Amino acid sequence: MKSLARARVLGIVFVTLSLVMISALPMSGAAAIPNNNKWALLIGIDQYGPLCGYHANEGCWADVARLHDVLVGHGWSPSHIMVLLNSSATEANILAGIEWLTASSAGGMVFFYFDGHGSFGAMGLQVKSHGVERWQQNQCICPYDVNTKTFEHAIMDVTLAACFSDCKAKQTVMMFDCCYSGGFVDECGIAGRLMMCSAATNEMCCGSGYRGSNFLDLNGSVYTHLVLKALAGAGDYNGNGVVSLEEAAQYAINNIKDMSPGVNPVTYDDIAGETYL
Repeated sequence: MKSLARARVLGIVFVTLSLVMISALPMSGAAAIPNNNKWALLIGIDQYGPLCGYHANEGCWADVARLHDVLVGHGWSPSHIMVLLNSSATEANILAGIEWLTASSAGGMVFFYFDGHGSFGAMGLQVKSHGVERWQQNQCICPYDVNTKTFEHAIMDVTLAACFSDCKAKQTVMMFDCCYSGGFVDECGIAGRLMMCSAATNEMCCGSGYRGSNFLDLNGSVYTHLVLKALAGAGDYNGNGVVSLEEAAQYAINNIKDMSPGVNPVTYDDIAGETYL
């Protein structure tokens, strides 16, 4: 009888431990996507070409390197990660990279990351509405070869939306660390997509440098810094031991005011459940 009772106790303990272990796993569709069907395009531009009238960035290549290491650390294949830095991140190469990304990932997961200048493109002219001057909401990302006077080679939000329209991935994650990036949601926010944007439609965002009387020595952008910090464990809000991208985005929203006041990141989430790398 004692042996039977001991067996029952051990059985209960085993079931309990199993349930605890299961509860600690990511419970979403993302967990079902194998690592061999995850693909990423990572773009970082510090130095721009001669026709770009904007200042040089600082640390975008370092952000890409850190994010690359995080993906590989989560089991992503290095051969499934395309990196475009500085002069390699031309309009043509970025568009070709998106084509490679979307063509490779049917039923899987894609991660598109851009860290560089964002702006308003050819249609982004100042107009008057009810006596108030404002920018029309036509955002673009600025490749290395952008001409900021004519916006030749800029990649508009409508172009990005069209490039990703044929994507057959189960989950598409788009992370923009650039000024005005919240405006991309209007064109690119659709079902099955998570968008993580470093600033609202009408806001600029920054990397290392002075914020008031404080100097941030990040060697990178504030938003990406916070997202990576969250993924390293700081953003585990539900305490399950695994940080989702939604948790990381929320961590950045909650903490950016301490590092870059006046900037309000935007998250668009139409992926069922939590999304995990």
